[in-house]
Parts: sequence; C-alpha cells; structure tokens
Amino acid sequence: HLTRQGIAVLRYDERGVGSSEGSFDGATSEDFAGDAAAAVRFLRERPSIDADKVGLLGMSEGGLVAPMVHVRHEPVSFLVLMAGPSVPGHDLLVEQTAVIAAAQGAPPATVDSIRRTQRRAMEVVRTASDSAAIAEQLRPMLEEQGANDEQIQAQLAKLTGAWFRFFVQYDPQPALRRVDVPVLALY
Repeated sequence: HLTRQGIAVLRYDERGVGSSEGSFDGATSEDFAGDAAAAVRFLRERPSIDADKVGLLGMSEGGLVAPMVHVRHEPVSFLVLMAGPSVPGHDLLVEQTAVIAAAQGAPPATVDSIRRTQRRAMEVVRTASDSAAIAEQLRPMLEEQGANDEQIQAQLAKLTGAWFRFFVQYDPQPALRRVDVPVLALY
C-alpha cells in the first residue's frame, strides 16, 4: 500500500533468515535495532531517496525497536508504531499471560494465580545475575507446577535465552520519552 502511494519501502529478512547473514539465535532487540539502523543508513545513501524523510514502521517488537533505533543509533524523521510495547517487558508478559488464560475461559481465581506465578517468574528473570541463577531459581517453581523434566528443560531454555532476558529487562519508556519526531502509534 505504501509503495502504491509513492512511498519507498525497504523490507528485509531478519538476521540469519532467508539470505541475511548473521544468527537469529542469541540476538536481542538491541541487535535488531542495530540492524534497522544499518537499513536506515543504506536508504539514506540511495540517490532516489530523500535522506531527510526516512522513517521507521515497526509492528509488535518492531514497535519497540523503532524508538530504540531513533534515540540510540540513527535518528529518523518519523515513527509508525503498530502494537509496540510501551511498558516493561516483564509487566507486558505477566498481563499477556493472564489475558490469554481469561480468554481461554480460566476462572478469575485461576487467572489471579497465573498472574502471581508469572510475576514471580518474571522477577527472577529480571533480577537474576545470569542464566544459571535464573535456571536455579525457576526449576523448583516449574517442578511445583507439575512440569516434567523435558518441559522444564524447554522452559528454562526459553527463559534463560538472551532475547527473552533482554525483553523482560527492557523498559521502552525512557526511549519513548526521548523521541522528538512525529509518531503514529496504533493499538
């Protein structure tokens, strides 16, 4: 749609996907911000692009990354944020899990219990010194919930991964407060 309106659009595969180099595994939103900043620089070098009118459109995690690009790496002329997180990752994941449980028909008491458990788990991920400490503290919680060893291993791999740890610890509000260009935020 944007291209049909005369707006140049650059879409690219994320690192390690398709023909893109690099590795997706172990990458964080900060890494993706660096990639997006490189895309902005690439566009500005194109003779057919007005370098003063380059912006970013980000959806979901891209809506978290776009302000990060603008304030930390490569200032742009505008941002379009579609369903981008605007609260810390740990708060978002707690509420997202509770809303999903409620939508699936869980009774209010169960939703409250899920919210408490998620809050405890996110606090561990947010504050633990490293992945080993996260695993050590979360293993008993997962066992208490009745998870078998295979399930525990899968959950711990997710919860101790670099992307997840960054997302849980990252608060987008400071970057959003520093944005000084026009923003269209769609939720």
